[in-house]
Amino acid sequence: MTTLHCQSAKANPGEKIAIVGPTGAGKTTMVKGMAKEMGLPLYQMNVGNVGSGIIHDTAKQIEAYRKQLAYKFRSTGERSILFIDEAEQLVPKISNSIMTHSHNVEETNYIKDMILSAHNDGIIYAMATNDLDKIEPAIYQNSDRIGTLAYVGKPDLESRKGIISKLLSDRPATKALTDASVIEEIAKTFEGSSIGEIRQGLLNIVRDFIKTNTQITPKAVLKILKR
Repeated sequence: MTTLHCQSAKANPGEKIAIVGPTGAGKTTMVKGMAKEMGLPLYQMNVGNVGSGIIHDTAKQIEAYRKQLAYKFRSTGERSILFIDEAEQLVPKISNSIMTHSHNVEETNYIKDMILSAHNDGIIYAMATNDLDKIEPAIYQNSDRIGTLAYVGKPDLESRKGIISKLLSDRPATKALTDASVIEEIAKTFEGSSIGEIRQGLLNIVRDFIKTNTQITPKAVLKILKR
């Protein structure tokens, strides 16, 4: 099994990746970036929103989705990325589950069989979780099921600068903040923050300036961030 500590990744068709990291660390952003870089369509499913509280039914819905993408590949040759978020709800560790042991064994085996059968279908499989310990180990300890574990941590200074630059460059009102030296100073104030915290914190400040019709300047923004 390959283990990565990263903010981005590439994969081959048929590969299965488990992405692990805290809320807001950028797991979804990482998968979206991978899809964009590889030029592949991304199909995202959040297990909590699939529509069934029964794991077996949810698995069947995901399997139906997988078959549609596999058929598309056979018909058109177009590959896909299938991203399953909140994977711990789909394949919870048996000992942690509120359901009976025998029921969980049945459901976990169903998922294992589904993953094992996923070969030569033009799909890259990505599963995300906040906590790997909440997933049944039989799923990720066998490289035939999950071949790569990607750990996504909080962004370093260079990553924060890139995130902030993109956020600010998309908004005419924040043009005064797009100088490289200003972006670096802003990035330093977000040390230890997740991607989600950076985005939300900065956008909240910008919205407050716009709401009060106050000019957005580097000095004013940095003053707020350094409080």
